[in-house]
Amino acid sequence: GRCGEATGFALYGDLSVLENLSFFADVYGVKGREREERIERLLRFARLDYAEAEQLLPAYVPCGF
Repeated sequence: GRCGEATGFALYGDLSVLENLSFFADVYGVKGREREERIERLLRFARLDYAEAEQLLPAYVPCGF
């Protein structure tokens, strides 16, 4: 399966993975260097690089990590 499908997470399917992370950082007021570090950490956890995260929609993130 894919992680973005029916996982219970509130992700916006028409936004890229990076856009979703940026959106939720805005919602929670995470800014500056802390924001960058958190996004980098989440991308490493998902085994995605920045370029992939800019293009990939949440529904297509593989769950096999």
